[in-house]
Amino acid sequence: MEEIMWRGNGDKDTKALEPVTKEEKKMKRKERSKDLNSCSMCIRYLLIISNCVFLVVGCTVIGFGIFIIADKVHFVTALFGTTLVAPASYLIVTAGCLVFIGAFIGCFGALLQNRILLIIYLTALGLVFVLSIVGFILAIIFKSEMNDEIREYMRRTLQNDYGVNLENDYNEWVTENWNQAQEEWHCCSVEDQSWGTYRQSQWYNVQPGVPDLTRPFVPPSCCVKDQYNQYVNLQQCQLWNYGPPGKQSGTDNSAIFYRGCYEEGKEVMYDISAYIIGTGITMMVLAVGEFVLAILLVRKV
Repeated sequence: MEEIMWRGNGDKDTKALEPVTKEEKKMKRKERSKDLNSCSMCIRYLLIISNCVFLVVGCTVIGFGIFIIADKVHFVTALFGTTLVAPASYLIVTAGCLVFIGAFIGCFGALLQNRILLIIYLTALGLVFVLSIVGFILAIIFKSEMNDEIREYMRRTLQNDYGVNLENDYNEWVTENWNQAQEEWHCCSVEDQSWGTYRQSQWYNVQPGVPDLTRPFVPPSCCVKDQYNQYVNLQQCQLWNYGPPGKQSGTDNSAIFYRGCYEEGKEVMYDISAYIIGTGITMMVLAVGEFVLAILLVRKV
């Protein structure tokens, strides 16, 4: 015998009851299941699309991070003496790698509706969030370190360690990075027009020639090159005594760099920190959004 349930027909005056059959209950369950399936499909597609965006972000972060590590970090570490730039850069690159791998896991987990893959994906997102926060904090710290202590550190290494005792690994490392920074950044010494710092250095004391006459005032890395990578006038750059670098004032010397490496390096530091901070914020926001979508999908799997 068919089981019949009763329900109110909505008429407050009659308070009449109408039967509810099993077939009607099954239809309602199917409608609710259909609604849930539609919601689940929507979350799946959103997760897949957002992971495609995440994949592009991960590739970009890895590429720029490797470029910064290879091209900038050693200059900043050698010249400024800060040890925070390299760890922050490595953390961001690591986070980018996790994003890249996690994006694939998230896509497959959403497509297959695999609970285990989605849980692994959630773990990867948590690690990305933590690494991004740490990199963000380190970038803020080393950005705030650009002060008189950094300037004094640069002056001290230039006067005591540059160009002397090159059998010492540290001195060789400092010398190579100073030369490369001055050539690539088109700067000389620490502050603008501070060529005299070299004359107060150990490097100047071991140079051949008569002081203030035939002894070079600055190293070749302070000298301007043309488009063919040839020095414009090496002798004028190093020995000019009618103006810089022999004298602080006088006739302009177009063969030497006037800008100091502290100001140029500070701009590089700010660029690196801005990149790390911006990347960290972007990945944190994306990770939170992905995390919410993945949690919703896990609950429906």
